[in-house]
Amino acid sequence: MRCLQCHQDGVPSSTIVCPSCGIHLPTLLRDTLPAGTLLQGDAYRLDYPLGKGGFGITYRAMQTILERVVAIKEFYPQEYTFRGEAMHVSVPAPQRERYSKNLARFVT
Repeated sequence: MRCLQCHQDGVPSSTIVCPSCGIHLPTLLRDTLPAGTLLQGDAYRLDYPLGKGGFGITYRAMQTILERVVAIKEFYPQEYTFRGEAMHVSVPAPQRERYSKNLARFVT
């Protein structure tokens, strides 16, 4: 796993506090999708998050058919989205138009 605060690689997934910077990892990773999450009909399997910014989260993943490592970016603007049940992204009604416009920019 990788610490999203100090970018220390190789942190065991069971670690609670980053050995390098001392941040509480479960809190830091709260909004990220869990390791092993399958995407696009099992074509990709998430390993761990690589980075987190204002517009989203980047994950290290495996393209299962070709067995190659890839990066996957998830659109997740932290300022107006949150994870709901089953880790789905929820957007409050007043923010939906803004979300849609920024999603279009993210995709292009």
